Amino acid sequence: MDREILLIRNFIAIPIRDDIKNEILLYLSEYKKSNRNIKWVNNDNYHITLFFASASTKEEIERIGKIMREEIAVLKKFVLRVGGIGVFPNVKKTRVFWVGVKTDEVLFNFRKKILNRINKDIVKDNQSNFHPHITIGRIKKGNLSDDLIYNIQNGNNKLFGEQIVDKIVHYKSELTQNGAIHSVINTYMLK
Repeated sequence: MDREILLIRNFIAIPIRDDIKNEILLYLSEYKKSNRNIKWVNNDNYHITLFFASASTKEEIERIGKIMREEIAVLKKFVLRVGGIGVFPNVKKTRVFWVGVKTDEVLFNFRKKILNRINKDIVKDNQSNFHPHITIGRIKKGNLSDDLIYNIQNGNNKLFGEQIVDKIVHYKSELTQNGAIHSVINTYMLK
């Protein structure tokens, strides 16, 4: 008799401090009324995804954890600047609305090391297209309001805050009708 294999949707991310989340919410309040077609992400779910591991077995989750512990052991705290707004892929066909993240090469190098060590069957990721961001909304259909498009096209560089990254979190993600619910699998503290 075949055993059913439990697959777990999971991802590795940097959580965002509450004060930065609040700054983002305050800024977005004026756009929420004129952009009702955007499904806004609950601010409790704001994070910077380093990679998404899709549906993984318990053994694959353990392997990711082992690699994370080994690589985190040599990673020092670093600073992120959270600011500016943008969209993927563009303002004419927007699907994702985001807040930008700027950092030095530490984050990119760490991510590359992790992905190089994890089996490509677990993480299907194009390393060259990594653009650190916080997803704040998704658009199924329709367009953005003119005022929001104006701010995106004119290089809105609003700074929401700086954050010292002192931990990286491995999350489980469960999809529901009301959006994704994230729970912590493991937290990795930086030195």
